[in-house]
Amino acid sequence: MSGRNRTILRIDASMRRQKSVSRMLADEMVAALGARKHGVTVTNRDLAAGIGIVNSAWIEAERTSEEHRTPDQRALLAQSDALVAELQAADDIVIATPMYNFSVPAALKAWIDLICRDKITFVYENDVSRGLLSNKQATVIITSGGTVGGNDVDYATGYIRHILEFIGVKDVTIIDVTGLSKNRSQVIENARKQIAETSARRLSDLRRHGRRQRRRLCDRLYPSHSRVHRRERRDHHRCDRPVQEPVASDRERTQADCRDQREARVRPAQPVGCRITSEFSRLSTGGGRSHAIGGIAHP
Repeated sequence: MSGRNRTILRIDASMRRQKSVSRMLADEMVAALGARKHGVTVTNRDLAAGIGIVNSAWIEAERTSEEHRTPDQRALLAQSDALVAELQAADDIVIATPMYNFSVPAALKAWIDLICRDKITFVYENDVSRGLLSNKQATVIITSGGTVGGNDVDYATGYIRHILEFIGVKDVTIIDVTGLSKNRSQVIENARKQIAETSARRLSDLRRHGRRQRRRLCDRLYPSHSRVHRRERRDHHRCDRPVQEPVASDRERTQADCRDQREARVRPAQPVGCRITSEFSRLSTGGGRSHAIGGIAHP
C-alpha cells in the first residue's frame, strides 16, 4: 500500500438499495478514506446484484488441482476467482451489512463461502490456520433495528471479525450502528463520529507508511546519503576526533590573574642587602674557595 496508489474494496450486503442506512454510511466511509483523491481506486461489489452459492460441483472443482480442471470447472470457479482477486488487490476493505435475524444476510454468507479458498486466502500448517491476505485494513459497518450489537444474540459481529482474521486481515474496525429502532438519530450520529475517527487514524497510518517507504527508496537509490550511512559517518568522525583539553573561559582566566596579583601584593619584598648577604653566605659554605670584599662575593 502506498500513499499515491490505493484500492478501496467496498462490499454492500443490504438487499435494499434505497433508504439503506448501511449503504449511506458506507458512502461516507469510502469518501472519508479519500475515494475522490487522485490515485485512489474504488471497487464496488454489490451483493444485491446476485452472487453464486457453493454446491457439490463447486466443491469438486475447487478441490481439483489447477492443471487438471476442466473448462466447466474453471467456469464454476470464475466468480470466486474474481472475488478473491478483488480482495488481494485491496488495501482498505469496507463491508456494509445489516443484521438479518441476528446474523449476516445470506448474500454475505455466500460471499464468505466463495472467498475462503484453501492455499489462496488461507492455509493450514501443522493443523493451525494462517491467513494469506496481509497488510490490509477492514472497516465493518453493521446496522440493525432492534438487536443491539455485542449482546448474546448478536451472531454477526464476531463472525465477520473472525472470518476476516481467518484470511489474514487483522486490522478490523467495527462501526456499531445497531439499535436504530430505539434512537435512530443518536445511533447514526455516534456512527459518524466513529467513521471520522477511524478514517483519520487510517490516513495517519497511511502517511507514516508512505514516509517509511520513501525513506527506504531513497536509501536504496542513494546509499551514500542514507540515514544509516550518515550515522556511521558521524560516529566514525567522533572516534577520529582528537581529544582537546578543556579551554578556560574568559571569566576563569580573569579570576586566575586577579588571584596572582593579590598573592604578589601580600608577599613581603626582600631588601637588596639581605639578598646579597644571603648569596654571600651560600657561596662561603661552598668549600672555602670564595672570599668576600665589601659584602660582594668573589671567586
